[in-house]
Amino acid sequence: RHPRIRFIGQAGVARLEHSEAGWQAWNTQGQPLASTKAAITIIAAGAGSAPWLPAHWPLLPVRGQVSWGKRNAATAMALPPFPVNGAGNLVPDVPFSTPSGWVMGSTFERGQTQLPAPAAQQAAAHAHNLGKLAQLLPASAALLAPAFTPGQPDCLPTWSQVRLTSRDRLPIVGAVVGAAPGLYALTALGARGITLGVLCGELLAAQLHAEPLPLEAALAQQLGSGRLG
Repeated sequence: RHPRIRFIGQAGVARLEHSEAGWQAWNTQGQPLASTKAAITIIAAGAGSAPWLPAHWPLLPVRGQVSWGKRNAATAMALPPFPVNGAGNLVPDVPFSTPSGWVMGSTFERGQTQLPAPAAQQAAAHAHNLGKLAQLLPASAALLAPAFTPGQPDCLPTWSQVRLTSRDRLPIVGAVVGAAPGLYALTALGARGITLGVLCGELLAAQLHAEPLPLEAALAQQLGSGRLG
């Protein structure tokens, strides 16, 4: 709700062009999607960022699949009153449905991008997540095992998405060296986007406006795109 912000959803960008007039994005049908007179464009599209970034950047897609279920009288007995983290993580009360549900995961399937995952890979992901739960909470794993077993009524479809990470597992924030002037990236947050996204946004804003950095300069260099050449 800002006069200079316009959100365009469900729109794939097939081409991105830079000229003296600014930046223009084209959709998959070859039609202009959006244009701006701004001097910069920021690539912040998660796993969709790769096509717009240099081929030599060490990027790696990682598919993650979670197992989940709905809370009821039986499962409530198996669930703790708070999230548990360690080898994987269990969030016991997520208000995504009525009744609310629980979520356990996630897998780290490096190099995998197919969505949805084939049935055999979904089954393997459920088994992997159940193994993680057995390490965290053995008693809970025993009670919730049917929810991780394909073919059982309690086993719901696997939810999965693809993350983007870098080889050193650090985010990439900064100018895209060798590209058109004004192209920047904020990507490769991996599985830590919720915790790192705001900090990386502040770092990029400081870079763009020559402001004091929100973290130590040495650490900022470790996150910066300059480390990639």
